[in-house]
Amino acid sequence: MTYHSSFDYECPKCGTHYAPFKKGIKCPKCGHESDETYPMAEEALHAWNYHVKLFGYGLPLAYAVLSLGDHYIYLTAVFLMEYFDEKPKDEDQFVEDFVKRMKFNGQEYLRPHFKQYFKHVLKLVHEKGVIRGSEDK
Repeated sequence: MTYHSSFDYECPKCGTHYAPFKKGIKCPKCGHESDETYPMAEEALHAWNYHVKLFGYGLPLAYAVLSLGDHYIYLTAVFLMEYFDEKPKDEDQFVEDFVKRMKFNGQEYLRPHFKQYFKHVLKLVHEKGVIRGSEDK
């Protein structure tokens, strides 16, 4: 069974769905700073470790996205798979390139948000580490 998140959030000002993953994160569309935060990166890394322990790899072969939290979990897993595969020397450029390839379907304002998010994910990976799994062999 895959790990799923029940997290969902929308900006109280404009209704944009995003994760205020740490203090100071503003709505990517209207700039409203939420009083709420949710440790989305930490949960995504927990999901990654859970999947590695269960399946041997961090990105399940099939993963149903049922919530905003699941969306972040899935994107984080894809990001980490590429990160561990590429082992980039320039992590900022890696984040830039990864986010540049993402499709936002008319929601381009989310691009800077995800750059911040993935940089935060890498900070946590370096601070806390993650289980790499069989894809690293």
